[in-house]
Amino acid sequence: MNNLTVESEIEIKQDLKKLSLEELRKLKEKIGNEVYQNATTKKPKLDFRPKPVKRENKNRPSEISSKLNPILNPIKKSKPKIKTTVKKTKCIDPRFDSLYGEFDKRIFEKNYKFLNDVKEKEKKKLRKKLKQKTSDEKNEQVKLLLQRIENQDREKQKLEAQEKLKLEQKQKRLNAIKDGKKPQFLRKRESKILQLVGQYEDLKSQGKLTKHIKQKRIRSIGNEKKTMFNDSIE
Repeated sequence: MNNLTVESEIEIKQDLKKLSLEELRKLKEKIGNEVYQNATTKKPKLDFRPKPVKRENKNRPSEISSKLNPILNPIKKSKPKIKTTVKKTKCIDPRFDSLYGEFDKRIFEKNYKFLNDVKEKEKKKLRKKLKQKTSDEKNEQVKLLLQRIENQDREKQKLEAQEKLKLEQKQKRLNAIKDGKKPQFLRKRESKILQLVGQYEDLKSQGKLTKHIKQKRIRSIGNEKKTMFNDSIE
């Protein structure tokens, strides 16, 4: 059965289809089960290998067909994909990168000193807007914005006073060590008192002490009213 050609295999299968069940059973008993199965179920082998082209003259060059076999040599329609690697950009925060150096507050204050002038101009504009006749809602927004800027200024002055006091105390301790004396360290309460004294002296030299005391008194009265109102609700 292995030596049979494709045409003969097809012919045998066609003949077997014409036989009845009884004839097929007898044929199976006669030739054996294995041969019968191969004859009925085995698919014909198709030879797709390129057949060698015979040359009429051995001196002539060999001929090759221009047609490609679609099974052995499939045509690739899609173009080859070019792999491109895109590098992801890394975000760098200069605050946590040692390449940018350490933060120096003095240099920062020096470089961005112009922001103080910008804030002062902004406060003047806001005060002018408050004097103008506008709606209550807009006035409230302007008041909140002005209050926010003033709070930032007060906090900045407080930090500056603390820094100034620290530097003064440090210099005093260094001078005491140079003179052979024992350096003195202030307690928290003492440093706070000195800080307040220094803050009031700065405000007095700038002519803002009276205004500062007035604002502080208004804030304390407002806080007292709030506490009284809360106590009455409870």
